[in-house]
Amino acid sequence: MPAQRRIDNDGGARSGAGLTVAEALRIGPLARGRVLAGRKGENRVITSVNVMDTPDIKDWLKGGELLLTNVLVIKDDTQAQVALVRDLFERGAAALGVKLKRWVDSLPPDMLTLADELGLPIIEMPIDIAWTEVLNPVLTEILNRQAAYLETSQRIHDDFTRVALLGHGLQSICARLEQLTHSQCAIVDVEGEVLATGHDPEGAEPAAEALVDEDWSAAVGSLTEDAEEATRPVAREWRGGLLLSNPLAAGSGVYGRVLLFRRSQDFGDLVFTALEHASTVATLELVKERAILETEKRFRNDFVFDLLNGSIENRETALRRARSLGDWDFSRPHIIAIADLDHFEQYYLRSQGRAEDHTQRIKDSFQRLVATAAKSAVPDTVCVEQSDSVTIMFPGDKEFKTLRHPEQVKKLASTIKSQVQSKLQEVTISVGIGRFYEEVMQWPVAYREARMALSYGRRIWGRDRVIHYDDLGTYRLLLSPGGIEEMKAFADEILGPLDRCEAPRRQALFETLEQYFRCNRRIRQAAAALYVHVNTVRHRIARINGLTGLDLEDSEDCLNVEMALRIRTYLAHERERRQPGAPL
Repeated sequence: MPAQRRIDNDGGARSGAGLTVAEALRIGPLARGRVLAGRKGENRVITSVNVMDTPDIKDWLKGGELLLTNVLVIKDDTQAQVALVRDLFERGAAALGVKLKRWVDSLPPDMLTLADELGLPIIEMPIDIAWTEVLNPVLTEILNRQAAYLETSQRIHDDFTRVALLGHGLQSICARLEQLTHSQCAIVDVEGEVLATGHDPEGAEPAAEALVDEDWSAAVGSLTEDAEEATRPVAREWRGGLLLSNPLAAGSGVYGRVLLFRRSQDFGDLVFTALEHASTVATLELVKERAILETEKRFRNDFVFDLLNGSIENRETALRRARSLGDWDFSRPHIIAIADLDHFEQYYLRSQGRAEDHTQRIKDSFQRLVATAAKSAVPDTVCVEQSDSVTIMFPGDKEFKTLRHPEQVKKLASTIKSQVQSKLQEVTISVGIGRFYEEVMQWPVAYREARMALSYGRRIWGRDRVIHYDDLGTYRLLLSPGGIEEMKAFADEILGPLDRCEAPRRQALFETLEQYFRCNRRIRQAAAALYVHVNTVRHRIARINGLTGLDLEDSEDCLNVEMALRIRTYLAHERERRQPGAPL
């Protein structure tokens, strides 16, 4: 249905070029006509006039016709006469005009009953008139209306074009549409979020109390029972009035909809004409805005990924570009995380039966929901999209008291993940998190760690998880290109709490660990080798567990501690091999 057309209660269509059957019955000889049946369809719209000269006339109908006949071609076939009514209704014809008393004296009762049921008017024409006496005045009136309609349409088009050229934006388009139609207007995006409404102190006074965003959200909800309604015009009863919706589409893309609400269901062609032209201008405005936003986003994303991939080597350059491109304060510490759709390529392959843009909408929704949830949890969070993932940069204060501990960041990421998946249940999400680095020039390391946590964490433990780089444990040594530095960091992470103990206790704890592993984790043998009581070894093991937060009874924790101990020994030997005091 074109935007300027009306769907009436009886299924009829009204356009700017037509007139209703009731209006036609006041023109020329038609004023002498008599409605035999189908009177409830008098508001059906006539857009053309045709004469029936063949039994298969239905094959030539395009809709909106006033069909004139003397019933000659089917005068002896009452079934064909009844079938003619159904054929006309199904083809969208406006009415049937018949001349009686020449070839047939009356129409069969079944034909009239069916016309009443369908609301298709059957008009008895005066027998003394020629068809041209009907054709000429009706077509003249239609042409006059067409000319007036085109003039009005052009004026409205120029009006909205002027609004667009002045750069007043979506709200001005809504306000002007409200003024022209005496209705209430909103523009929403594809997700149903309100982008603009027309009512403001400088605009036209609404006919009734203005609808708020929540009302428009309810209106969108009433339109989305059928998924196809997002891509075609819709007219629907709502809250005692009429809700009109027209898609904002360009090419194969749909950018949103214009909504128009009228308290009264009595409306004319001007409403649809204005709605159509407002939709065209609003679409151009959204396309322009999206192009600008996409360009800005591309520059911001390119900068962020240049920074995180180590392509920017100067700290001041990084800070200056961050301020100019995104008003970001990169002098603050940030935690780097990556949220990614699990196996999205497989999901895409499974979805081949659906429209191509369905998977794109899933991806767009995922990126939008992640950004919304992250920024809601931690203000000033930076989110940048790449393919089917979102890189999240959580900011903190100089001390970074929050989010510094891995468990705190994992808890935050899990909350964001849950919020997104509650609204996007078709897919699962995994999140990889890098370690804390305060300085901006260290963030490439954090980004690499987040990617490793995401990639290898999913391989080790499966999808639908939140993985911190530290969770990789000894896998970090196998996967990381960090070499000596990574080994030192790993050993300090595991055994640092013991190194910070006072000297006598520190020595006792490390000696106990050495013997514990040397004796294959047999406490009695370790106690004998240390010349101490068994309970002393048990007490020291418990002390080590408490200081490190690990459990030497757990096989993975035990592996991490033993590996850290071996690295510590290796690094000590390396220092001995070099001259004393030389750094590794």
